Amino acid sequence: MLFASCLFVLVVGIFGEIDPIQLIQNVYSIPNKTNAAELYRAFLRAGQDYNETKPGPLPSLKTWECGITRSATPPTSVHKLLPGDIDIVGALGDSLTAAFGAEATNPLTIASWKEVRGKSFSIGGSGDETEYITIANILKKANPALVGFSVGDTTLTNGPDDVANSQMNRARSGARADALLPVQYSGIYGESYNWTQVGRSLYGSDFNTKWKLLTLFIGSNNLCWACPCDDCNVTRHLASTIKAELIATLDYLKANSPRTLVSIVLPVDTSKVFNVKGSGLWCSTFLNSECPCGSSSNSEWRDIVTTRTNEYQAIMEDLQNSATYNTDDFAVVVQPFTKGVEPPKKTDGSYDMTYFAPDCFHFSAKAHAAAATALWDDMITGIGSKPETWWPGEALNCPSTTQFLCTAGNKGVGGC
Repeated sequence: MLFASCLFVLVVGIFGEIDPIQLIQNVYSIPNKTNAAELYRAFLRAGQDYNETKPGPLPSLKTWECGITRSATPPTSVHKLLPGDIDIVGALGDSLTAAFGAEATNPLTIASWKEVRGKSFSIGGSGDETEYITIANILKKANPALVGFSVGDTTLTNGPDDVANSQMNRARSGARADALLPVQYSGIYGESYNWTQVGRSLYGSDFNTKWKLLTLFIGSNNLCWACPCDDCNVTRHLASTIKAELIATLDYLKANSPRTLVSIVLPVDTSKVFNVKGSGLWCSTFLNSECPCGSSSNSEWRDIVTTRTNEYQAIMEDLQNSATYNTDDFAVVVQPFTKGVEPPKKTDGSYDMTYFAPDCFHFSAKAHAAAATALWDDMITGIGSKPETWWPGEALNCPSTTQFLCTAGNKGVGGC
């Protein structure tokens, strides 16, 4: 305890006004600050003798030679977009899209962990188009003038408010699917409204006239708290609540963000983290606080998480098939590579923790590259045939030069 107290003073001294307990409470969406404090102490204890798991060199785009391109003239329909026709990328979501902890190496340094937004699987744009595998860097191959991608790092105290680095990555750590579009637009979860406001501020009239790809990945912070645990708000995480919020969000985006393809990455069944609890000395302690329902030893609670996951995914798939969200100007498409995902394993059958941040929950930079590879595969595969899982070492597919970004409106056309 003396060690923890001394370290707390050191952390605050180095990082100014940061309250690491509040930080942890926000990023993991923990309702009870007492539980957040317990988790912080666990991070400190773990850091004393933590054996770092280093992922090694990240896969890159340097050897990926692919002739993806853009149309000679801008398409008039969202269902006829080539990859290079996207001029602006954006993202909504939580700490997974913010890439929280993607380069962290030790639980001890939790208070200084960064959001490595420049390597976020869906929108990171650090380096050039020959470096890190992200959707934005892939699209740069076809359109070097692409904008909106996030670069560098942000902190949990500024996050998306650091527009210079976040750009159109409006994800906020701790965000939930039931709070994407609150009545108070200026609230912490007002990402949809924020997306349009920042877009118009950065790009002016181009925001309305250019084609945009907006990736939405949300729901983990709901699923982790969807069971009847002591601090859980079950009503908040009901499928009916999530459906109402998603519809309100998509309606808002359709009305205020023309020429947009909304790419929804299905939420992961967070009960899968139960499998990795024994993979690290402190994984059990971390996961019990970060994701009490998904990591619970109570199988009934984990079953609730799986049920809610299936419900959320079905809602999103229904929205994809709705005529309301399939016009020439605006479309919603579901990317299901997360649907059947399992924690990656090594050849000896043990879980490969190089795909996880030291908290045993968030993606490492290596996992972000793998997620981008799987997401790209889904984006260029027609509905009904999209892969519903990912696996280590998956090759980055190279489509034909006439390959559309696949939607419900172009099934069977343009390689879809």
